[in-house]
This record gives sequence, structure tokens and C-alpha cells, in this order.
Amino acid sequence: LVQKFKDATMNLFNAIIFGKRVLFLGYQHPAHEICDLVLASSLLVAPLSGVVRDRVYPYVSLVDLSFLQVPGYIAGVTNPMFGEREEWWDVLCDIGTGKVTVRRDKASSGDPESEAREKEERKRYTSMDAEFIERVQAGIEAHLGERWVRDEFRDYTSRIVEGLFFDSETLSPDDKDRQKEMEANRPRTEKWKQTLSFKRFEKHRAEQLRKRTIKNVDIGDHIRKLRVKKDLGEEELVFMY
Repeated sequence: LVQKFKDATMNLFNAIIFGKRVLFLGYQHPAHEICDLVLASSLLVAPLSGVVRDRVYPYVSLVDLSFLQVPGYIAGVTNPMFGEREEWWDVLCDIGTGKVTVRRDKASSGDPESEAREKEERKRYTSMDAEFIERVQAGIEAHLGERWVRDEFRDYTSRIVEGLFFDSETLSPDDKDRQKEMEANRPRTEKWKQTLSFKRFEKHRAEQLRKRTIKNVDIGDHIRKLRVKKDLGEEELVFMY
């Protein structure tokens, strides 16, 4: 997937997080190749698999267009007519050319000043994305293997998700790199919070917490506080234990 779409892989990565409609077009390409790329794309955000897998359609055709009713679908096709129907997708990944086309966001304010501010905020995390994908591509060139690539994306996604639950109290003052990373990711997480994709994530996370032996408690959050905070109050300690 990364070898096919290179730097543009991160456009795909963010599109999946934000719940955009993603279409893989492989005109005159074998169906199995298209299916493999669609499935691989969902692994870019593996920690979110619980909210992504229900909107993955490895191979579809004009015979059944019901998938178009699924918000944030990720689908694979061979018919070029899909590419021409721009109202059907938000992001088009052309397997033949390796080009990723992102349609203009309809929710854009249209105000030049506001759009300039949004662009500047977006640059904060896309710059970080560029550094990340460059490292991944270097690893691929060094033959580090598919498992390594998956682990890199898993860790990258996990750090974005964890940033939702970190605050100044759960982060060590000495961890300046993590603080810088969280600040750069803030525009991304704030944008994500406004999407249906995030609502699905919250619902799935709540369900997972209820299923645990220790219910409705984020153990990871407690561990971070115990590791970092030096002035935990008695009430908070009682709640943890």
C-alpha cells in the first residue's frame, strides 16, 4: 500500500480517521489486488479496527450500490465509472497511477481568513505525518518487512488516540517531545471529534470498557497518573483502588 501511494498514503490515513468515503479504483487490475489494498488500508488505523471494519467493502460493482449508503465506507472497484461520479466519494485512490484525489470538504466555511487558519493548523499535523511516512518508506527500502510497517502505523495511530485522554496532569513535564507531538496533533483530534467516526469510536470504547472484568474504568489512564502525578488526592486514590 505504501509502495503504491507513497507520501499520499497519509491522505488516505487521515481520511479513514475522519470517516471519509474512500474508493479504490483499479481499472483493468485483478480483483484480488484491489481487495488486498482495501483491507490493507483498514490496517493503517489498526487500533480503530472496531469502528472501521463494518464499513469495509473489499470489492463492489454497479450491480449493488447499497454500500454508498454507509457513511465513511472504504471500497474497491474496477469500473472507471465510479471515478467519474465524484458525488459518490470523498477520496479516490487510483491503483493504476498511485494518485490519491481528495475532494474539497463541503463543510468548508468559504471564509478566506478561516480557511487560512484551518490550513495553518492542518500543517501542524501534516508536517508530522510527512516525517512519519518518510521514516516508514526508509524502513521499507531497508527491507524491514510488512510486520514492521504495520507496527509503525499501529503505534502512530495509538499515540493520536491516547492524546485524547492525556492532559498536563497525566504527562511528565520532562516528556517535551510527547508534549510537542500532542500539541501538533490537537487540530487533528479536534477535527475528528466533530465527525460521526469519532462518535462511533466513543460508543465502541464505552462498550469495550463495559465488557472488561474491571468495568467502566480506563486502566491505562490510571497507570499514567500513578506514573506521573506526585500529588494524587485521597479521593482519587480511593477511586483507583
